[in-house]
Amino acid sequence: MVDQARQQELLQAIGQALVDELPDDFTSARVVCSMVGDQARFDVVHTDRTGRQTSTGMPDDLYELFSDLRDATYETGKGAWYTARFELASDGRFSIDFDYDGEPSVASATEDDFREDLERYPREPDLVPGWYARRT
Repeated sequence: MVDQARQQELLQAIGQALVDELPDDFTSARVVCSMVGDQARFDVVHTDRTGRQTSTGMPDDLYELFSDLRDATYETGKGAWYTARFELASDGRFSIDFDYDGEPSVASATEDDFREDLERYPREPDLVPGWYARRT
């Protein structure tokens, strides 16, 4: 069952972690997080007032926050998302988009990571993506 209150708390914490790392002149930031098993990949980019986009260092607690977010958004039978795209504006507004079906971009993930992920976040057989079979 999705824990909406916990989800909002985690999203606020993700936004704060980003603000704490970003330069004062940022206008927006984006985090793309792909996760499977205990493996993850993060792409963090911010845009400044001139429109220039720059890769940003990842805040220390981002892995744990996104891992907890997977737990909080897990739906019985549906599974957990593989990729989340978090966007933050300098005024504090944010949005999140979850991809439950696309193959995560985590080069370090092994067959065991994919098996473990499906055990941790079970899905109905018809909701297991077609690409999953070649990864396990």
